[in-house]
Amino acid sequence: MSKSPSFLRLAGMVCLSLSLGLTLAACSPSVEEQAKKVFAEAQQFYDRAQSQSGEERLTSLQAAQDRLQQIVAKFPASTLASQLAQGQTIGKLSLPSLSDAIATEAWPSCQDNPRRACLLGRAQQLARTADLNAYKDDAFTRSLALSGLARLQVLSGQSPEASKSIDLALKAAQDLSAAASPDQALLTLQALTGSLTLLGQVDQAWDLQTSLAALVAKAGPGYWTNADLARRIVDELVRSGKTKDAAAFIAQKGAAAEAELLPRLANGQMDDGQIPDAKRTILKAAGFAREQALRVETVMELAIAEYRSGLTTDANTLIQKTIEGKQANAPALIQALDLIAIAKAQARTARNSAAEANLNEALAKAQTLPKPVQNALAGPIAEGLSQAGRFQEAVNLTKDQSNPLAQALVLMAISQMAPK
Repeated sequence: MSKSPSFLRLAGMVCLSLSLGLTLAACSPSVEEQAKKVFAEAQQFYDRAQSQSGEERLTSLQAAQDRLQQIVAKFPASTLASQLAQGQTIGKLSLPSLSDAIATEAWPSCQDNPRRACLLGRAQQLARTADLNAYKDDAFTRSLALSGLARLQVLSGQSPEASKSIDLALKAAQDLSAAASPDQALLTLQALTGSLTLLGQVDQAWDLQTSLAALVAKAGPGYWTNADLARRIVDELVRSGKTKDAAAFIAQKGAAAEAELLPRLANGQMDDGQIPDAKRTILKAAGFAREQALRVETVMELAIAEYRSGLTTDANTLIQKTIEGKQANAPALIQALDLIAIAKAQARTARNSAAEANLNEALAKAQTLPKPVQNALAGPIAEGLSQAGRFQEAVNLTKDQSNPLAQALVLMAISQMAPK
């Protein structure tokens, strides 16, 4: 017997009354039911992928992954969301296994045409296979590896795991302090500062000057100062799109810190479309550059900002003066890092051939360093190569890394520059 319109209206009124009361259970699917429905869609896409290949298989796997991520994001109170967030396998599906399947499927084409998502996916896949015990007798490499792993985990939405990794990285850095060389101290402090800031732990990053005082002392003022620490924090804030936080941090540190920090802020303001603010910051930063001897990395940030704001001649002049003023007697690591900074600026200012020459020189300098330091430079060099559009060469640097996590960190560095 069919239900009359008046009966249906009455049912609707009952649901409306319930919706104004304590429960909606009588009128809408429960969270568990909704999560199960989305999971069923994920299972259908996964099953479909098993009979597909190439782009079709990749698309189906990505659709299945998207449905699982929807469960975690939209129905966090459901049992399925809890299981998935913990990486558990339900039937044949889990977020880690789907990520690995997608990374495997996408990797062949990614090597020829690198994109951010496939590079990060492959990096995550490699990191999951890494054995951290391989670094147990090398505090320097262990600290760098764990710092990098923390960064990768943040970028993958795994902040709790990232916090654990950075804690272990800090402990490894403390173990390193007594035996560190200046090169090792510099690279370790840079990595820790960047990862802590990305995690939102700016106060802890700034506290490195006291919590790792022995490591800071090993680096010495020629390698690392409070200005370098502050610049690394500002760089990470800007890279994360937190330009306002970067400006607040600079204001907190006062006028004495502005010289080394304002150029990076200017580029962040340009990224955010704050053009008038960026131009004011550039003018102020340029004044400091004329009056003070700033780090090469800082001056190159200013050159990039000037070029982006239309001051092409000023930018090119600044780059040329920096090249002419390079210190030939600086330590090899500092020379390599300076060359990478110059090459990045040249790439950003449409001088790719010059950028390639400086990157080649940086590679040559790196090869004169001890092997652990060479390995640590793979990420910055890969980033420089990517900035210059040499993605294939950057990807090839993974072949020089024997550990899967080291390969993952190189790919992560490339992903920061790769197109979406």
